Amino acid sequence: MIESLKINNINIKICNSTVKLIELTSNLITEELNKGLCIIPGGRTPIKIFNHLSKFNQINSKSKLLLSDDRLVNIKSNNSNYKMLFDNLKTTFDDFSPLSYNQEINEIGELKLEQKITHILDNNILSCAFLGVGSDGHTASLFPNKSQFESTLSGFQIKNKEDDFYRYTLSYKSLMKFNKIVFIMNGDEKNEPLKQLFLKENNFNKYPFHKLAVEHPNVLIICDNNAAKNIG
Repeated sequence: MIESLKINNINIKICNSTVKLIELTSNLITEELNKGLCIIPGGRTPIKIFNHLSKFNQINSKSKLLLSDDRLVNIKSNNSNYKMLFDNLKTTFDDFSPLSYNQEINEIGELKLEQKITHILDNNILSCAFLGVGSDGHTASLFPNKSQFESTLSGFQIKNKEDDFYRYTLSYKSLMKFNKIVFIMNGDEKNEPLKQLFLKENNFNKYPFHKLAVEHPNVLIICDNNAAKNIG
């Protein structure tokens, strides 16, 4: 069962099971990839979704994907979103392969990576940005109080003090260019940032995903019952 809501012009689909959430998100990813380039999230959020897409061959070799962000670690590291993507999606790409931001920076440098991403964004139909949300309200690697919303770059490096690695993330500017943004949220730990989204005053620095959700004209939130408790 999937319940549909609309609050403050934001569409929400609440799934009563993880299976429903995976199926709904997988089908939507397939649909949007048929229209153009899509952003896909890293972390733990998409693993089961990628497994589902792989099992039912819903991604083809002509699909165009970019990671929303990645840890700047070796692609063989379990901390690598790039590794997670290929391990679970189990597909190959013809002309357009998702970028390893770490490899790109090591091989051509951050300036040329910036130019490369800008070129990609300027020369493709920007269909949909699928994004995860952390329990602290971050999305991509736009973290509380260090989201650099004002950045004019297509992407940039950041480092959290608790990490022993840097991250590379697409910027707010880049993510807002996509025709649609879909946030994927499941679990009790996502309930607080989701509830806070629908208060009268948003704190974008505290919950960075709120800025995209509020300011983008075409947003869908796919969540489970635990994340959606007492929203609205």
